[in-house]
Amino acid sequence: MSSILAKLLCAAGMIVSDGSITILKKVQYESCAPGLSTCPGAKSGCDISFAPSNHQFNKPWIQTSVMFVGEACSFIYYFIKILKEKWKKRKYLLMKENKSSHSKREILKLVLMFALFGFLDLIGTTVASIGLLWVPGSAFQLLRGTVIIFTELGSILILKRKTNRYRWIGIGLVVTCMILVGVAGILDSLDEEQDKQQASSSSSFSLILQSFHSLFNPQSFQLDSSVPLAHHLESKNTEIGRNTFQSSFTSPESFPDNSTFLSHSLSAMDNGATSKKVLYILGASLILGSQVVGSLQMVLEEMLLKGKSVDPVIMVGFEGTFGFMFNTFIALPIVHNIPGNDCGKFENVVDGLWMMTQSWLILGLSLGSVVLEGTYNVLSLTTTKHLSAVHRTIVDALTMAFVWIIMILIKLFGGGKYGESFTRWSFIQIIGFVVMVFGTLIFNGAFPCLRSKQADPTLSNDAEASKPINET
Repeated sequence: MSSILAKLLCAAGMIVSDGSITILKKVQYESCAPGLSTCPGAKSGCDISFAPSNHQFNKPWIQTSVMFVGEACSFIYYFIKILKEKWKKRKYLLMKENKSSHSKREILKLVLMFALFGFLDLIGTTVASIGLLWVPGSAFQLLRGTVIIFTELGSILILKRKTNRYRWIGIGLVVTCMILVGVAGILDSLDEEQDKQQASSSSSFSLILQSFHSLFNPQSFQLDSSVPLAHHLESKNTEIGRNTFQSSFTSPESFPDNSTFLSHSLSAMDNGATSKKVLYILGASLILGSQVVGSLQMVLEEMLLKGKSVDPVIMVGFEGTFGFMFNTFIALPIVHNIPGNDCGKFENVVDGLWMMTQSWLILGLSLGSVVLEGTYNVLSLTTTKHLSAVHRTIVDALTMAFVWIIMILIKLFGGGKYGESFTRWSFIQIIGFVVMVFGTLIFNGAFPCLRSKQADPTLSNDAEASKPINET
């Protein structure tokens, strides 16, 4: 196999693995499974006739643990390298130097750095995963591209690095993309809420008229005491009934008078119109915040590891190991004991683990994420030294397109339960995608006509940054 074909296959593997990680996370969020018996079901369209506790797997902290397991699997690749080197009768060490080996104190300092990077990875990844709950996968992938903004600012403020004017042009275009993606998402959410209101307006209006009539004739509004009120409302095909009344009333006794029924109907119609938009803005903000943490991690890695010869596979493996330990022994117990809306917890960890045992789909998606995470890390670490800044931009752009196309196909051919639709506002997101690609290309110096005639120090820095950390 020629080297060019091998590079193309590795780049294709990076696109598929990185994009598939986002797709699997989003599909897992939208998957339903029976949880603990104490957890309420019927969340976001889950079928409670299958099990009363059937609800969606909204567990971002557990997903983060899955990601760290995938990163820690980089050690498997490292051990394979050791065996390969031993087979060639060459010694492979954690750290290599031409003159002398590092002291134990320096190795301990390096391990503590890995622990810091793992902690930052934990915060950034989990915050982004929470944002993915309310943002489509394609928008999530586009918003991840804004990391270059915060990385450049961090390089200027922390590393005291000078930058060139054309890089600011690229950053400006990336900011434009961010705005376009936000506008497209808000318009889509408004359209979705409007469609839901129009679909339920006739049935909701009939319920309101019925409640008016029952104010003067209470006997006319009778419910079968053996059937929960939520089932009566679901027979009217109203989203308002499923989402609002079911959480508030479970029997006719908890519905004291018909005027209360009327007031809840009107308030539910009011609140539903803005919830989708607010959640989208919140999710996008969390994703942007995660990119701030991710850029800080990149800048610190460059600053603290500069001049040190460390195998990047070892670095990723240690980051995954420390991140998993922090999440398992610190973060998960905290979120499990904080009150919240997930079965009474901020994130009910026991409920999440139980759901994995009850659904082969959710368990399979988790195992698939582990494999894809490990595959992506190995491919990215082994091919980075062969990719220029322009090549990296193309790979990132194709990953964004891959996620969007696959999510639309899943929506079309998957029964409509998973994926995302192509709406009348999707063209705004397409424009944002094009702007993002051009902005990143300009930022990486792909257009010589925009560069200044003087030597640009950032280009040499990028060239060094594109090499693995153990390259000298």
